Amino acid sequence: MHGISWIATLFIAAAYVAASEGAMLLLRVAADAPMVSLASAVGLAACLHCGIRAAAGVWLGAFVYELIGGRDVFPALGSAALSTAQIAFAWWLMQHVARMNLELERLRDVLALVLIGATVIPLANVARAALTGEWAATTDPALRVALLQVSALGEAIGIVLLVPAALTWLRPTTTVQRR
Repeated sequence: MHGISWIATLFIAAAYVAASEGAMLLLRVAADAPMVSLASAVGLAACLHCGIRAAAGVWLGAFVYELIGGRDVFPALGSAALSTAQIAFAWWLMQHVARMNLELERLRDVLALVLIGATVIPLANVARAALTGEWAATTDPALRVALLQVSALGEAIGIVLLVPAALTWLRPTTTVQRR
């Protein structure tokens, strides 16, 4: 099996960074507004469309985003690896356990996207935030609610909205043969 091109990897990374930075810009502007976070949706859509080979672009995008956010190199490496692992795990569950059809023509495929994709990744992010102390007792309660919106609800909404659209848009077109 061949890997995806380095151009595709860079494109996935750039899309991930743009989605991540966009969500954080919106959070800084309107901390109490409902959020839609698209970074994990970009990563999941890329993995569903290109296979696990797209995880390299997801990791690169997550790593660059962490560096832009001011993290040191080694914590950024770890955080990028965790973000990529969450997306890869959801991809594996959807492809190998639920055997999801990417055309989303059956109800069971849509349910797999919602129940696995829009649940596993957001819950893993919430667990990671809780375990790493991002939601310490000293954190302002309003900020914790905003972080929860972005980490869980916004991410789930982003996955439900973007992944089907991306899979539809990226679907190869077939030509109809006339007789």
